[in-house]
Amino acid sequence: MTGAFSIVSFAEQGAMDVVYMDTASSPLWLESEANAARHNATFERIARSGLSLSDSVALIERIRKEL
Repeated sequence: MTGAFSIVSFAEQGAMDVVYMDTASSPLWLESEANAARHNATFERIARSGLSLSDSVALIERIRKEL
């Protein structure tokens, strides 16, 4: 992954997800199923590696007290 991205999903039945990336030179829309699947998988890996809500709050509180 080289930067931030957004996955745009539509409510219509059969509508394909698209990926939006804001690059240094211009916005980029990736509109293939393969790109959407790859970015969805990347998002899922990122989400699994994140802290739980309670662990996130504890980390923020710990850092706040250290400042």
